[in-house]
Amino acid sequence: MSECCLLWRMAASNNEDSTDLVAREAISYACAHGMVMALPAAPPLPETLTHAPFCLRASRFDASAFALAVRTAPLFSKLIHRMAMAGPEFLARELDEASQHDSFTARLLACYLDAANHPRGLAQPVSLGLHRFDYFMAKGRGEMDQSVVLQQVELNTIASSFGCLGTRASHLHEFVHQLEGSQVDWDHPENRADEALSDALAKAHGLWLKRHSQDSSKEVQVIFVVQPGERNRFDQDILRHLLLARHRIRSVRLSLSEIASKGRLSSDVDRALEIETGPSAALVSVVYFRAGYGPGDYVSEACWQARVLMENSTAIKCPSLSYQLLGAKKIQQILCDPEVLTRFADSPKDAQLMRDCFASQWSLSAKPEAATSTRAAIQLALDNPHAFVLKPQREGGGNNLYEADLKKALLTMSADELASHILMSRIEPIAVDNTIVRNGKIVSGQVVGELGIFGTFLGDTQNGDIFLNETAGYLLRSKLATVDDGGVAAGVAVLDSPQLVNMGLH
Repeated sequence: MSECCLLWRMAASNNEDSTDLVAREAISYACAHGMVMALPAAPPLPETLTHAPFCLRASRFDASAFALAVRTAPLFSKLIHRMAMAGPEFLARELDEASQHDSFTARLLACYLDAANHPRGLAQPVSLGLHRFDYFMAKGRGEMDQSVVLQQVELNTIASSFGCLGTRASHLHEFVHQLEGSQVDWDHPENRADEALSDALAKAHGLWLKRHSQDSSKEVQVIFVVQPGERNRFDQDILRHLLLARHRIRSVRLSLSEIASKGRLSSDVDRALEIETGPSAALVSVVYFRAGYGPGDYVSEACWQARVLMENSTAIKCPSLSYQLLGAKKIQQILCDPEVLTRFADSPKDAQLMRDCFASQWSLSAKPEAATSTRAAIQLALDNPHAFVLKPQREGGGNNLYEADLKKALLTMSADELASHILMSRIEPIAVDNTIVRNGKIVSGQVVGELGIFGTFLGDTQNGDIFLNETAGYLLRSKLATVDDGGVAAGVAVLDSPQLVNMGLH
């Protein structure tokens, strides 16, 4: 086990103002309550920790927009499940063009199709989703429109992070509010995302135990699939610790490379996943992916074989390959088609509620029959590049193209390359005043907040059984209004929480 030390600095001065003093107390609170991240360190130096970056006070967020995001989370979770139930034919058809021009999407799709078409059938039809649905609070669409609307940025179906540190950011803002003795009306929603996420993992573990006989001499564990050198490991470890403290379920962190060397199926008959985690092998009930969402995680062919091994096992995956693929930008784009959305929604009313959150999106298909619509979409963006964003089939932040980069891509990429992207109208989020605290330094200014609502879902994609579908807390990440793309782990956004207010006409 590596050594670690905790590092935070905030220069003291004789003329500190109230913001400096509050920031000092907030940093102390963050460190004392585990709201920390690792700083890069090269062996043999010890791992160094610092407080996770945060907004000093809760940011104002429209109460009605927040309520709509909470209300629609179970609808989106069920929508993902229903699309998964449509089977491999649906995903193969809808991702055909994207996979032709994006090798990573193609490999994921091929692995899924192989597992779905296994001679003995899909080893585990139950999927666990710890989803996060991300939104901006934006101005109404008309020039004179003073309303506030909720605009969805994306659906996250894999490695939806910061549920635990985000919960601690909510607690930090409660502390700051008490510290300052503010008399301002305080509507600050409770956040128990950390407990809800651990409870969902435990429910999947319990379902696996109920459905699968196992060797009583072997321990049954949950695997967290992680990236080597993960800076955000404490967000993951808090979840692991809650899983043990609340449910007495042990878990282990392993990279794809480690799973490749330590994992195996117990037999071709029962297809249980076994992992060498000590003197003897442990059985695996749930595989929780906090890695595997980008090509950089698959550093060797062995990593891909590890992914195939897990998908072909009886372990419940979070997410399964079908759930992961349904988070692709191309799938989100086709959901803007009312016919597609209505097909998978429970009711026209539910479909309308979800549709009201969508920003406009366009396919850039290279198919001959789509030539006219693709040319029209490209011309729209070239005429006003500020109003659009070009998105590839990637997760993790920092991949989108804006303004000059967007225009250059539209003019220089081949038709096939563009076909693996989608074009989306750029959301203009409402900015609010706040103070950012990062590595002991404070910067005040206007920030925009991206609200993520967690949804926990456990269901069987073959018979349609649903065992869990709940809203599971929230995450607010804010960044300076002048910044385009990137999250907390990328060093751009900071942890925040919402102070609910009425910000416009509804």
